[in-house]
Amino acid sequence: TASPQIRASLTALDVGAHIWCRPYLTLSPHCFVLDDGDGRPVGYVIGVQHTSEYVRNVKGNYLPSLKIASVGSPVNSPPHEAEKDYKDPGLIIELHKVLQTPELMLHEKHPRILETWPAHLHIDILPSHQRQGWGRKMIEHFCNAVEKGVHVVVNGKNEGAFKFYEKVGFERYREGEGQDGVRSDGTVCFVRDG
Repeated sequence: TASPQIRASLTALDVGAHIWCRPYLTLSPHCFVLDDGDGRPVGYVIGVQHTSEYVRNVKGNYLPSLKIASVGSPVNSPPHEAEKDYKDPGLIIELHKVLQTPELMLHEKHPRILETWPAHLHIDILPSHQRQGWGRKMIEHFCNAVEKGVHVVVNGKNEGAFKFYEKVGFERYREGEGQDGVRSDGTVCFVRDG
């Protein structure tokens, strides 16, 4: 789920979608949607079996295919009219940096992550369908499909996500990190054997 800062900006949401959603739909067969029983989507889990291969595909295929009108440079993309009073243009610039540098997913300081848990995922379920076991079922379905160890990176302030991932079988990756596993960029990596 997008942070409040990202949800406050249509531009940030658009760029975020190009980081955490659209490339997966284009490049990965591992996308599962939860519907409400009447065909309306209420959640999803997306991810890849091999993160390093995914990064190569993002760099070589996805990024070159982006339309400048949709995701331009942070300097040349004016904010949407609705956000003329948006107070954090630095966030949009940072999101563009993340978009243009997918190799950050390679965990170069911690090669064991991709050696042992090469798959990664993103999950999002609407609040109306949370705390009903759907997240666990979707994680299980994804893990069974990729048949590999899985890792996920979480904002270091997202205590709710910590509890969720630990509840569904993930553990904090602590090697080379502080006692709580928080990395220098403020994130926490969780891992689960395949």
